[in-house]
Amino acid sequence: MVSNLPELLTVAEVAELFKVAPKRVREWIDDGHLLAIRTPGGPRAEYRIRKSEVERMLGEEKKP
Repeated sequence: MVSNLPELLTVAEVAELFKVAPKRVREWIDDGHLLAIRTPGGPRAEYRIRKSEVERMLGEEKKP
Protein backbone atom coordinates (compact mmCIF):
# COMPACT_ATOMS: atom_id res chain seq x y z
CA MET A 1 0.00 0.00 0.00
CA VAL A 2 2.66 2.52 0.99
CA SER A 3 5.30 1.39 -1.52
CA ASN A 4 3.37 2.75 -4.50
CA LEU A 5 2.80 6.19 -2.98
CA PRO A 6 4.46 9.30 -4.43
CA GLU A 7 7.35 10.81 -2.45
CA LEU A 8 5.24 13.87 -1.51
CA LEU A 9 1.56 13.64 -0.65
CA THR A 10 -1.11 16.29 -0.26
CA VAL A 11 -3.16 16.77 2.88
CA ALA A 12 -6.15 15.23 1.09
CA GLU A 13 -4.16 12.12 0.12
CA VAL A 14 -2.93 11.61 3.68
CA ALA A 15 -6.45 12.14 5.03
CA GLU A 16 -7.75 9.46 2.67
CA LEU A 17 -5.04 7.00 3.77
CA PHE A 18 -5.85 7.47 7.45
CA LYS A 19 -9.61 7.77 6.85
CA VAL A 20 -9.83 11.16 8.56
CA ALA A 21 -10.87 14.64 7.46
CA PRO A 22 -8.22 16.91 5.90
CA LYS A 23 -8.77 19.26 8.86
CA ARG A 24 -7.49 16.52 11.17
CA VAL A 25 -4.30 16.13 9.11
CA ARG A 26 -3.71 19.89 9.36
CA GLU A 27 -4.17 19.62 13.14
CA TRP A 28 -1.52 16.87 13.25
CA ILE A 29 0.81 19.19 11.33
CA ASP A 30 0.05 22.18 13.57
CA ASP A 31 0.54 20.05 16.71
CA GLY A 32 3.88 18.70 15.45
CA HIS A 33 2.73 15.08 15.17
CA LEU A 34 3.25 15.09 11.41
CA LEU A 35 6.10 16.89 9.67
CA ALA A 36 5.16 18.70 6.47
CA ILE A 37 6.61 21.05 3.89
CA ARG A 38 4.70 24.28 3.37
CA THR A 39 4.54 25.34 -0.26
CA PRO A 40 4.88 29.01 -1.18
CA GLY A 41 1.67 30.82 -1.92
CA GLY A 42 0.88 33.22 0.88
CA PRO A 43 -2.59 32.69 2.34
CA ARG A 44 -3.28 29.90 -0.17
CA ALA A 45 -0.16 27.93 0.76
CA GLU A 46 -0.53 24.19 0.95
CA TYR A 47 1.32 21.41 2.72
CA ARG A 48 3.11 18.39 1.30
CA ILE A 49 3.91 15.41 3.48
CA ARG A 50 6.83 13.11 2.78
CA LYS A 51 6.10 9.45 2.18
CA SER A 52 8.55 8.59 4.98
CA GLU A 53 6.40 10.57 7.45
CA VAL A 54 3.32 8.63 6.42
CA GLU A 55 5.24 5.37 6.85
CA ARG A 56 6.38 6.51 10.31
CA MET A 57 2.83 7.31 11.40
CA LEU A 58 1.51 4.05 10.00
CA GLY A 59 4.17 2.22 12.01
CA GLU A 60 3.16 4.04 15.20
CA GLU A 61 -0.49 3.26 14.52
CA LYS A 62 0.28 -0.49 14.48
CA LYS A 63 2.11 -0.48 17.84
CA PRO A 64 0.10 -1.65 20.86
